[in-house]
Amino acid sequence: MYILSVKIAITFTFVLLLVGSAPVQAQHKLDADGKQALPYVKIAADVAGNVQQNSLNNFTAVFISYRDSDQAKQDDDLAPFMTIKQAEPAGGRSTVCLFSAKKDSAICVYFSEKKPFGIVAAKAGPNGKLADIAAGYRPVSPDMLARSERKVHFEEITVTTDTGAGLTGFHITTE
Repeated sequence: MYILSVKIAITFTFVLLLVGSAPVQAQHKLDADGKQALPYVKIAADVAGNVQQNSLNNFTAVFISYRDSDQAKQDDDLAPFMTIKQAEPAGGRSTVCLFSAKKDSAICVYFSEKKPFGIVAAKAGPNGKLADIAAGYRPVSPDMLARSERKVHFEEITVTTDTGAGLTGFHITTE
């Protein structure tokens, strides 16, 4: 009888652990880099949404801190945005680049501390390559900072550069 009671107690405990941990497993937790990056990405999404009238659905956002700028400069997609003279990476500066799923549209927002100061928006030309990126640079204006009314969801991912470095990224979906 004692063994049967112990087996029932162990089974009951196991079931409680499984049921009790399900809500915890369902919650998406950001890693330390994601927690740091998300506020920048949210601001960049608002700015990007105000600059282009298209939805940001299925865009990928890449967060680049000044510590990650060397890896970004070695990536074919990110490098052109990292060489903008007005937005050179320095201590306290970060960049968020948002790319469409087809990579035919990109918007990068440059931050000093936590304040956006510059933006580049580029679309692909007939050759499939993004237009002259440096020519698209402009300062962030107050109207670009208006918060979006759309519901935007950010799922943390790792974006791998051409050299294999992992950068914090987010897959964006909208309702």
